[in-house]
Amino acid sequence: MGSAALSVLACCVLQLTVGARHTTGQVMLSSSTAAVSERDCSCVCTLRRPSLEQCMLDRAPPSPKPLPAPGSKCRCQCEVTGFNPCETELRLEKLRRRSTDIDKVQGISVMLRQALENADIRRLSSNTNRVSTHLKTLEQALRSNQTAEKVFLKKLQSSLTQNAMLYHNYSEAMRSLSRELYKLNAHLRSLQATQGRHTGDQNLCNITLEQDRGAKVKEQAGAGKEHSSPSLSPSPALNHTTTSSRSEETRQTDRQGELSNTVCEDGCSGSLSAVSPPLRRSVFGRSGEGAWFSDPLSQDSPLYVAPLLFGSTLLEFRDMDVLARGEPLSPPHTLPASYSGSGHTVYNSSFYYLKAFTRTLIRYSLVQRCLCAWSELSELPSPSHGHGWRGHNEVTLGADEGGLWVAYPSLLEGELLLRKLDSEELLPRRGEGGEKAAWSTGLGRHRYGLCFLVCGVLYVLERGAESEGVVFHAFDSHTGSHTSPALPFPARPATTLLTQLSYNPRDRLLYGWDDGALLTYSLEFTY
Repeated sequence: MGSAALSVLACCVLQLTVGARHTTGQVMLSSSTAAVSERDCSCVCTLRRPSLEQCMLDRAPPSPKPLPAPGSKCRCQCEVTGFNPCETELRLEKLRRRSTDIDKVQGISVMLRQALENADIRRLSSNTNRVSTHLKTLEQALRSNQTAEKVFLKKLQSSLTQNAMLYHNYSEAMRSLSRELYKLNAHLRSLQATQGRHTGDQNLCNITLEQDRGAKVKEQAGAGKEHSSPSLSPSPALNHTTTSSRSEETRQTDRQGELSNTVCEDGCSGSLSAVSPPLRRSVFGRSGEGAWFSDPLSQDSPLYVAPLLFGSTLLEFRDMDVLARGEPLSPPHTLPASYSGSGHTVYNSSFYYLKAFTRTLIRYSLVQRCLCAWSELSELPSPSHGHGWRGHNEVTLGADEGGLWVAYPSLLEGELLLRKLDSEELLPRRGEGGEKAAWSTGLGRHRYGLCFLVCGVLYVLERGAESEGVVFHAFDSHTGSHTSPALPFPARPATTLLTQLSYNPRDRLLYGWDDGALLTYSLEFTY
């Protein structure tokens, strides 16, 4: 159909071209003449056909030239109205240009017809239709699978949430069970100690009864010889005195066994009066921040080093000479969780520290090399770093003559709190009335820096004044009151950084870590 229409159009164009070529070159136009006295004039206006070049250049129709009659004196004037000879030429030129385009279109139409009639194209068309159909079915399948996967992911998320809740509940249950086990273990130890005392008392009573029986037998045996020789057997009063002295010795021995895991508080009758200049004991590597300790209840008195403010390894040294040589015992203690800060302590063969970036206190057994207890400081703010500011700790653990202590800021106002802990379970100790042994010192977080405990008294250095400052605050846990002792603290170079102050009740020394240097401060007391 398209080729037929193109053929008809080409024929029409050719006819118009031929008809235009056969038109005459003269056109009769209207003429006007001037009246003369002799007779009427007649004029003929001839319009010649312009060429295409003239029409393209001039763009204006040519004016006709009047031809007067021969021998006439009339003047003729021609006017062209409603006709433009260049318009026909321009139309013919456009038709000639379009004729080439028509030929091209006609050739293209023939090629398209041949292509459409080709078998390969037909097969390609059918295959394309099939592929489009398969794509539509695949899209529908993907949509259905996506919906199913969304449902599956929702179910999986709900199951994971439930499992997380169960794990949390199991963890809480295990913690409570562990605490109950520790309590039961402590109760069993106390029962064993009580049974040992009763057994010793019973044995002592049996020995006393046997001695009394022997004395009576001797008295009865010597009654017959009363008149012949004097009696040399001990009197009942003397036996009673001997029995009482032995029972008293047994009780003293049992009491010493009970107090074997604590430090005697007899040396706490005085108060801290001065801090002597430090003694440089050794230098540990290039670690500018860290802490070192000695167990006050250990007979061998090994030394422990926790380098850096963040780590998971505790080094043990046999003595100071080995520490100076840098030869720790192998293998080192690999902690169950990383520590942060330098406010750790070693007490009763255990390492106490704050788990990094949490509120959890951990007790690690240095003998069994395992986790023994943990507890949560609910009043402690969630720490974003291992230490609140450079050189100062979020949590400071310490041991003195009375046991294990912890000092930390409160959750609301950052006030420094002091709490006495059970060294076995890390739970707050109870007072005589059953209340928790916890105190508020009244110090804001922006004021206090490093602190240490001596004989139940918390001594605090002013924040930022460790290089050359004073012990400006002392809180007495026995009376619940605080004072401002203004004790001068030994001056140090401003370029160094003091990151630890820890009191050892056995040596009555203050351990310090000053930019890798291991220091000890002697303390003076007034009685």
